[in-house]
Amino acid sequence: MITRNDRPSAPRKEGATGENGGDEHVLVPRAPFCFRKAREAIASFTPGRDQVSVNEAVHRPLRVGGRTVLATIVSHGSIENPRLGVTLAEGIETSGFLSAVADHLSIDDDLEPLYQTGLEDPLFGMVIARLYGLHQVRFISPFASACWAILSAHTFMDAAVSLQSGLLRFCSDSVAGPNGPLWAYPEPSDVLDAGEDKVRGAVLNVRKARYLMSAAKAFHEVDPSFLKAAGYDEARSWLMDIEGIGPWGASLVMVRGLGRMERLPEKDKALAKAASAVYGRKVTGDELETMSERYGQLRAYWAYYLRVAADHPPLEDPASAPEGH
Repeated sequence: MITRNDRPSAPRKEGATGENGGDEHVLVPRAPFCFRKAREAIASFTPGRDQVSVNEAVHRPLRVGGRTVLATIVSHGSIENPRLGVTLAEGIETSGFLSAVADHLSIDDDLEPLYQTGLEDPLFGMVIARLYGLHQVRFISPFASACWAILSAHTFMDAAVSLQSGLLRFCSDSVAGPNGPLWAYPEPSDVLDAGEDKVRGAVLNVRKARYLMSAAKAFHEVDPSFLKAAGYDEARSWLMDIEGIGPWGASLVMVRGLGRMERLPEKDKALAKAASAVYGRKVTGDELETMSERYGQLRAYWAYYLRVAADHPPLEDPASAPEGH
């Protein structure tokens, strides 16, 4: 059954003591929202390897306004009546940190139009049944996605993760997680304050260091609301003015950093492979555009579900999955 949750997602303080000894606050996602699937997506997200610890809760450091705080996120609700508890340190201004969690987990995304259209396609309907309640898990910030686009371009995955780890250690700080230190993603101002020489030492690459400084300057100066409210082409053009960000990188930031789902990811070779796996036949890049048209403003959500379905074969009957996880 597809439902719509019109309750506001604005956080409210509960006043309870959370898992890490701080104050617990509540976020109310738009249903359906499956926290278990969000946890799985976070745990398998290679670029976030040293930034998060996942067990029954999600533990990740957040850096907002020059301060790093550990956020511990748990589920207190169900798929159809979701409710997240977010524990933060006591005595801090919480709005920026809670907004970061809400954006990271895309809690305000409305999946109903995707499901209504997708259930008309029997094969994609099977994907929906498996992934029901999965909201896109984004990078922890648009700036983080831009840095990843720069660091991973023309670079093997493990090498890109290593470069990113250097950036975090040179330009940010860590907090104690359940199994060791967890590193927060730096803010643009952190990278600018570090300076290009230090960034070059962190990533051991002159060109990528220059590109990272260009991205930090751009994101530091832009009004964050512009990237969410501007037309797609205008926001994409702004991103491509950043040295080191091309069409693929701009698309990555638009979709995985900003949650702009109006268009398919660009130059995504793995998407055609994922679609071929789901539909049981070879699907070309040109076909992807045609197939996605029916999803309108949620084309990239269709693509996200295809990628997740192809990367994670089913392990259980979705109808037997417990709610609230």
